[in-house]
Amino acid sequence: MTIVSNKEFIINQKRYFDLADEGKQIVIRRRNKRSYTLAPIDEDVDEEGDWYPSPEMEAKIERALAQAERKEGVVCKTYEDSLKFFDSL
Repeated sequence: MTIVSNKEFIINQKRYFDLADEGKQIVIRRRNKRSYTLAPIDEDVDEEGDWYPSPEMEAKIERALAQAERKEGVVCKTYEDSLKFFDSL
């Protein structure tokens, strides 16, 4: 994790955007204010900044909803069942 001041971020924006593109976590700290993380968004965002899933993600969501309606999938009744399921992935 890289923590930078607002001033440092403004001066070296390209550097920090490139690091975020490489998967590094960037935290921008404002003096006496909140901190922010810088992360790339691969999905579509409209002019107002609202996120919309890609067509591929929409298709995955639709398939998952259809599977849930058909009651397909794995049922984990206990915590141990959940651990076994995740270990099997």
